Amino acid sequence: MKNLLTIAAVLLIASLSSTFAQDLSVKVNDPPIPYNGNVEWGNDLLVSASEPLSKHSGVYRSSNSTIYVSVPDTNIQSGAALVILTSTNNGSTWSNISAITPASVISKTK
Repeated sequence: MKNLLTIAAVLLIASLSSTFAQDLSVKVNDPPIPYNGNVEWGNDLLVSASEPLSKHSGVYRSSNSTIYVSVPDTNIQSGAALVILTSTNNGSTWSNISAITPASVISKTK
């Protein structure tokens, strides 16, 4: 009797598994981002010729439409560990407004 119950349980689980497996599907929505220099996105602009040493962070101030970004990089400004950049034209141009010295590695900028 115990073997019969075990067999029945295995068959039930197998039939439920196949039922669920047939109902499940994975849908991936990962369309490519077209690059055509359109008006909405524009072209890539170089902010720095070097890659930051760690994660950068930024904030947008809506009252004056200004973006502020802190970038941990010793190459943007010689001798600096962290550079504060700002943009008032949605990132088309950037200005270096402040820096923290001496040069060292900054692991977190937020």
